[in-house]
Amino acid sequence: MPIPDLTNTTTFPAFDGLPIEEDGAAPGMDAREEWFLVAQVKQNMTITKPTVVVADRAGDEFAITFEDRGIDLRPVKTGWTIVVPRACRTAPKEGKKGFVRVAEGKGTGVKYVPAGLERVFELGRAVREGGEGEGEGGGGGAAAGEMCAGCGKAGGEVKSCTGCGVVRYCGKECQTKDWKTHKLDCKALKGMVNAWGTASMPRGSRLMGIPDYFVLSPLKNLEGMKAF
Repeated sequence: MPIPDLTNTTTFPAFDGLPIEEDGAAPGMDAREEWFLVAQVKQNMTITKPTVVVADRAGDEFAITFEDRGIDLRPVKTGWTIVVPRACRTAPKEGKKGFVRVAEGKGTGVKYVPAGLERVFELGRAVREGGEGEGEGGGGGAAAGEMCAGCGKAGGEVKSCTGCGVVRYCGKECQTKDWKTHKLDCKALKGMVNAWGTASMPRGSRLMGIPDYFVLSPLKNLEGMKAF
């Protein structure tokens, strides 16, 4: 699936909008075909079960626990975004709020994006709406897959970033020129693609503080570029 509309609170509900699990299992019926909990990791609280404390899009803090004891949360950093497909919350008990329990066998389906929740929303919006911008080449109406994210030239051959697969460039010159900008978001975009799918990013995304160009390489230095 393509990177979805993260502003859709039906598909991306806050904690209070999650269905309540029934007797430790996911509810049998839900009108939604698919939904995701997205939240920002605040703290790793693993003692016996793998557990993280997170904050959702409304700023509400709660715990996510994993029934799979073999899940290793040590690589997950504070500030990252966690994506839990079809998340359910436990019912509140004795005045205590519930939490999200990831059932046994489902832990590997949970994804992580190495960026804060706000930035993930910004990038998601940029990817979805970038095609509406106006590039220098005047190709704002061109298909995303046909437009260079650096110079805005449309209609020629372009190649995708070998890291995120989202941004595309017509040549190494454009790729090299804008690498300093793109490297800040390349890993985050790769994480979003891993969680939801792929999309290409054209020029012209002047929204939410994102420059009107993206770049094309995930590599640590320009010598290692492999896209061309």
